[in-house]
Amino acid sequence: MKTRTVKFFALAGVLAVSLSGCSLVAPVATTKPYSASDGINQDINGVNLRNIMLVGAKSGKPLNVVFTAVNNTGDPQIATMKFIGSDGTEAQVKFLLPEGVMQYGDPRGAAENINWVDLGAQEIGSTATAYLQVSGSNEERVNVPVLDGTLDEYKPYAVTPPKN
Repeated sequence: MKTRTVKFFALAGVLAVSLSGCSLVAPVATTKPYSASDGINQDINGVNLRNIMLVGAKSGKPLNVVFTAVNNTGDPQIATMKFIGSDGTEAQVKFLLPEGVMQYGDPRGAAENINWVDLGAQEIGSTATAYLQVSGSNEERVNVPVLDGTLDEYKPYAVTPPKN
């Protein structure tokens, strides 16, 4: 009887190890945070910047700064974004981030929430270096994707600014 019990638990142990597969020793990819869209995410001082991207027409000039801000600080914040293009061209924009959720760069929304940057020879499909800062925080360096309106979901954002 004892031998049968020992064999049973030994077999159960072998089955448990073999059925666990690679997850027993390999890292599980789903535990690593990532940006689930084409843009990038960055959290700075209680402000969550989501799906940050630059969207342009086929010429690549100018580029629309598109993102969603979630301000959980209880006070309005100012986000500064400094972009550096592949040829060294720099452009900086500032955004007022009210408490709550606000979308930026959508031409179907409020005109004051749209900002364009000219990064010279920056090509569609590349990434631009960006330094993000929220109300005096340290700058966070990220690489922001540069997209166009090829995909239907980005067509509304691939617009050119009105002529002054």
